[in-house]
Amino acid sequence: MRKSTPRLVFGQRTVEPRHEAQRVQKTKPLAVGINEAAKLTRLSPWTIRAYVARGMIRSVRFGKRVLIPMEALRRATVEGLPRKGEEQ
Repeated sequence: MRKSTPRLVFGQRTVEPRHEAQRVQKTKPLAVGINEAAKLTRLSPWTIRAYVARGMIRSVRFGKRVLIPMEALRRATVEGLPRKGEEQ
């Protein structure tokens, strides 16, 4: 039988203890923003923006936000990016 974990109540909000919150499984994102893509690839956000503007990395726009599909990042890191004069 599982022991019940105490919950802390502050006003109207119930707060789970930290160790319970860490049990939630994280799902992998389908796409990430410019800054997150830069962190994942260890490139500058400006470099990522330049690659998106040149069409070297596929991107999707949601309103003003530019998202890069994880598949496009994986492909760019595994296969590399096309050089000048090469076909995509």
